Amino acid sequence: MGHSPTPATSATASIFFELERFERADDNRLVLTGRWYGVRGRRFVRPSLTLVSGEDKLRALADLEHKPWAAEEGEEWHAAFPCTAEDVAEVQLAVAPDIAVQLPDPGANGSSPRRLDAVPPPQPTRRATPRRARDSPKPAAPAPAAEPPSLPPAPPELADARRSLSELRQRVEQLQEELGRAQAERDELKAAFEKRDATVQELRQALSEREDGERDRTRTEQQQHERELAQREAVLGERETSVVAALNKRGHALTDRETAVGDRNRVLDQREAALSREGTALNQRESELGQRERELAQRDSKLSERDRALGEREQALAARPAGPRTVPVRSDPPGERPRSEWATWLQRGFAVMFLLVPIVAVLVLTKAL
Repeated sequence: MGHSPTPATSATASIFFELERFERADDNRLVLTGRWYGVRGRRFVRPSLTLVSGEDKLRALADLEHKPWAAEEGEEWHAAFPCTAEDVAEVQLAVAPDIAVQLPDPGANGSSPRRLDAVPPPQPTRRATPRRARDSPKPAAPAPAAEPPSLPPAPPELADARRSLSELRQRVEQLQEELGRAQAERDELKAAFEKRDATVQELRQALSEREDGERDRTRTEQQQHERELAQREAVLGERETSVVAALNKRGHALTDRETAVGDRNRVLDQREAALSREGTALNQRESELGQRERELAQRDSKLSERDRALGEREQALAARPAGPRTVPVRSDPPGERPRSEWATWLQRGFAVMFLLVPIVAVLVLTKAL
């Protein structure tokens, strides 16, 4: 099904599109990339593609991904169009009511840029989108009209009226096309709002479930905390009871110890009194022993004087002439001096033992207590 472009008007004669990429993507989209020239001061609307697939003439609006499709001179320009049609014979791109370019088949451009001059957009015959199902039967093509008979030339007024009518029809078609684009945008915005409302509802539901979960978790944690506090209070109560019992037991033990210490102190006082009495007796005994030792010393002195006197007497007797004269000599009883020395040391040993025994006994009792 062929379609020949309409010659460019004076307004679009200097506008052209430098095509860099036009191919089908994996997600059933036609991706278009290029640069516009001669569009300074112009304003683009939402781009649209007019596709010819078999006997159908379809129309697709650009995705909102690359909005606002600014008409910038020589800058890289992108657009993507949903398309589920498999075989596409002719494609025309329209970016304004009076700016359109004829595109090659998808993927036929290659990697080299290609200049495409602007042409007026085609006359809409039937509006359709790639998402609409085409299962309904197609109407039969109208029969070709019979060739009208030749008529005389029309007057100039009729030609002006026909020209005005053609311009008005073209303007109406442009307005209808803009209305269709506005309706499509409205439908897409409505779908986007509905999707947004559904997302908001899901978020609210998720937030409500999260709040319920947080409340349940907080309640569970609070109950767990209360149980832990109760267990801790019970443990502290038991510990306090055991501490009080231990303190009472320790108090009783201290009382018993103080009583034992008091008894021991009384015993020690009694022993100290006994030791004092024994010390007094020992002192008296030592005085007596000293007195006896002095007496023994006097006796020893007297015995020494006696021995000296006896010696002098013996010397005097020896100096006398010999004769049968017998002089009775008084001799001391044997063992008298040794007995006095042994008696003295024995008395001293008994005195020392008598002093050491109470002291040792007191030390042993003190260590035992």
